[in-house]
Amino acid sequence: MPNQQAMALRRLERCSPMTASGLAAAEQITPQSMAVTLAALHDQGFVDRVPDPHDRRQILWSVTTRGREAVVEDRARRARWLVTAIDEELTDEETARLRDAARLLNRIMDRSEADGS
Repeated sequence: MPNQQAMALRRLERCSPMTASGLAAAEQITPQSMAVTLAALHDQGFVDRVPDPHDRRQILWSVTTRGREAVVEDRARRARWLVTAIDEELTDEETARLRDAARLLNRIMDRSEADGS
């Protein structure tokens, strides 16, 4: 799956339903490019569209079950890549520093979630 499609699918998985223009703005691409991306994702069965119940002129896009499965597979592939890259590229000392940095980031994230941010 091309990167633009994967990015749009991941965003929709987190934030759906969304309009195409809202998704384009979130991904910082043109609405025309997002229309092409959504059409390709729709053709593959990864997203679905329905009229907005509050504004029938708008279309809301959401991820299908097949799309969610693709996101899960993509996350797993990316995690495997990261683990392999860390194992192959970093020294034991660098890996320990990375682990420490991850703990600090998690602490910040935990605080942010507790504060409702």
